[in-house]
Amino acid sequence: PVHAIKCDSSSWSERRPVTLDLLPPTAPAWWGSPSFGEGIQGPMPELFISHAHEGNARRNPDGRPHPILGVLTLDYGYPVEAEEVLSSASTGYDVIYRAVQRMTPDRAAEGVFTEDLQRQALGAIQRLQQKGAKAITCDSNFALVFQAKAAEMATAPIFLSSLLQWLAISCLHAKEDKFLILTGDEAVLRQQAAPLKKIAGLDLSDARFIVASCKDVPQLYCVTKVQGIPTEAIEAAVIDVATGALHEQQGVRGVLVDCTDLLPYADAIRAATGLPVWDGVTGAELFRTMRLDYFRFEVHDWLNEVLFEHGVQEGRPESSARPRILGVIGLDYENAAVETEYFIDGDRGYKVLTKSVKDLTRYLTSLGKLTKACEKVLRETLAWMEEEVGVCAITGDCAFMMSYQILIRDAVQQVPIFMSPLMFCRVLAQWLPESQRILIMTAGRSEFEEQRKLLNSHCGFDLNNRRYMIMGCEDLEGLRALAKKGEIGPRDKTQVAICSRIRVALSEWKTVGISIGAILLEAPQLMPYTQALRQTVPGVPIMDAVSCSEYLIAARKENERFGIKQWPYLWDGSIKEV
Repeated sequence: PVHAIKCDSSSWSERRPVTLDLLPPTAPAWWGSPSFGEGIQGPMPELFISHAHEGNARRNPDGRPHPILGVLTLDYGYPVEAEEVLSSASTGYDVIYRAVQRMTPDRAAEGVFTEDLQRQALGAIQRLQQKGAKAITCDSNFALVFQAKAAEMATAPIFLSSLLQWLAISCLHAKEDKFLILTGDEAVLRQQAAPLKKIAGLDLSDARFIVASCKDVPQLYCVTKVQGIPTEAIEAAVIDVATGALHEQQGVRGVLVDCTDLLPYADAIRAATGLPVWDGVTGAELFRTMRLDYFRFEVHDWLNEVLFEHGVQEGRPESSARPRILGVIGLDYENAAVETEYFIDGDRGYKVLTKSVKDLTRYLTSLGKLTKACEKVLRETLAWMEEEVGVCAITGDCAFMMSYQILIRDAVQQVPIFMSPLMFCRVLAQWLPESQRILIMTAGRSEFEEQRKLLNSHCGFDLNNRRYMIMGCEDLEGLRALAKKGEIGPRDKTQVAICSRIRVALSEWKTVGISIGAILLEAPQLMPYTQALRQTVPGVPIMDAVSCSEYLIAARKENERFGIKQWPYLWDGSIKEV
């Protein structure tokens, strides 16, 4: 009997044994054909190989690695093409696929995660992580029922559907706002309605969702059928589907891309519709921006790579990207000692501009109301930030300002609005293992507790849930007067105090079985300490307003990497792998 199979073809980038109990039940047409190899019979081995060796897939001439998005696929009985590495158009991601053996569409639809399937899923997840995947998603929403188990298995962030991002996106929009869902097959998507509603909070029966199917796009699934990819033709057809679906619709605020085969065309959809587009890559960006090792694959990286590999000095569409300035709507602390307009340094090269709005007191925001005079000043401040300063996103310095999310969003036309990073808590909770908790750091615990009802109504999470832990900073050096008076002390002393507090707390909690999976900095005044905190606890992702800004911009054509297309230059292995 045959106990292992090894392949020595130059078209595959590795050799490794594959045991028979891991083989898929059926083989594609080319298996056993004369052109493939004489006398080869029996089940097809696992051949989900990419040019990505252990670690990063490839590096540009400056040595900067491409980030990798891993995609788990169901077992369709045929391998994923390894020679052509898919790349999302604007981020420099390489996309590698891995099948979960024996998890066929029918078995996934049953929603039973047997021990056998768990072993297969664990093996596929581990392999993607070995390949350097910075985040992992799945090509089928049927797998959503396994999200909690998968989160426990993976060390990389894992989200088994790009539609899980709806948990955050929904907090940013009014209930009547419409969204286009672009999918591979509408009938299959609607079969997955139950897990989507239960886990992602997305109800396909709601009239706000317009579903457009790319089922009839010729050769869309070439990447999973061992064929060449006619990318330009597919892009044109996908744009036709998206724009056709939007033609008679009003009030559509964004596009949710459900199908992983559509990853290369996100920027084309952004350009054609003018709408933000969320897909598997934006999901990966949300978690990557929280980590210490995050870097941007920038425009110059792409230009250097294309010139080095192909001798081409490629142009691209003009980007309408804005400078990395984050606008913060500040409270009126009614304290003459507090500046009403000031800059602080944020993470990732951001400058953070805070502008206080006269008469916008904490009491007024707690009521969720605005006087006519205060609203006038607020609108003037927003216009100044957007048009004169040129901020790239706008947030608030108090969670009570979430009451003004829709008003401010409608007043601002060109940049994303999120009035608090707390709007992203639900998506963090869903993507982390249930055994891990989210630590929310705030200026003052008692002031934060006052917002309990608002957080439930606007963000959909309950502070009584054991998944959330609150740490007030009101007793730390430099932050004692922040919550009540808006005063901030010397940065160096404050940084030492806050990093020491986190180091000690996480160490003590670990001894009693409390594991922190992520830290969220609720107060924008804490942003100068984000990177120091990441270095203090390097294994813990940390979210702040800059992370939220980067994520929301990644979905828009205002992204500075908008229009970079790597798929015309799919890597052929001609450059030495690292």
